Amino acid sequence: MTEINVERVESTYIDELKSSRANPSVLKIGLISLRSMIPNTPIFVFEGNDDKIVYFTWISRLRPGLKYEPFPCSGKRQTLQLRRAVEADMNNLGENVFFFIDRDFDDLQGHPCGDATYMTEFYSIENYLVTENALREFLKNEFHCHSRPDIRDPIVIIFSGVYDRFLAVSKDVNFRLFVGKRLGLKLKTHVPDRIQDVALVGLSEVTPPTKNATEIVQFETEPSVEVLASMREEFEMLVPAERYRGKFAYWFFERWLSLLADDYSNDNTAHFGALTPPKAKVRRSEIVLTSFAAKSDAPNGLAEFLAKVQ
Repeated sequence: MTEINVERVESTYIDELKSSRANPSVLKIGLISLRSMIPNTPIFVFEGNDDKIVYFTWISRLRPGLKYEPFPCSGKRQTLQLRRAVEADMNNLGENVFFFIDRDFDDLQGHPCGDATYMTEFYSIENYLVTENALREFLKNEFHCHSRPDIRDPIVIIFSGVYDRFLAVSKDVNFRLFVGKRLGLKLKTHVPDRIQDVALVGLSEVTPPTKNATEIVQFETEPSVEVLASMREEFEMLVPAERYRGKFAYWFFERWLSLLADDYSNDNTAHFGALTPPKAKVRRSEIVLTSFAAKSDAPNGLAEFLAKVQ
């Protein structure tokens, strides 16, 4: 009798379940079902749960009291597939349905934006969360440096320099991802999902990871030197803080704030020695996605887009 590998069967089932949920036909059925339950409520389609949370904060600020129902998908690809299915629907499924898309390196993949789609100017929503102003607000509140600009300002200057260094260190990885997206290349490796795979972050410095960019981002078919050179010229025109991969920047900021909190708690602190003891504890549990969103400016054009929603 053949022995059944239970773990493999369970893993296969989970993969199939995830795949079915991401299928545009399944997503469309889900959208139709939702519309039947709330026929008059605007539906906002997001790329994922993080987008849903961040946009809620921005929308609440720009359109207080606006009622809508979030409909998260499983990434940009599925969101665009659902959008195409909705646009092709002959029963007005797209009425009062709005899509929120990250620009990434491939924009809308050649499709027109349309009145019902908002696309970020920056790479993704995360790019808007990593700013000096957000850090100042964290220092005032979660780090209890209210009424102490003399403490906050030097820390912000250090952060700015370290962030610039991070963007420089992660440049080649971003370039490889840029090339892959623009040329539609398949990856042999997964996109990095940990900050240490992109850069080694310290409080006052950032160093490259152990692997180089070609090892971190491997293509099934490597482009020629000439193609890479032509792509490099376009890539160099991007503003790093705005157009490099947002999740990398967000992971950097999270890591850096964690290190700053460690320094705050250290008896031999390098940055908070001027605070009068006893110091209150850093509120680490409140340094979460909603806090980043609350401390960031909403993207350009979002207020105008939301004005279309009735």
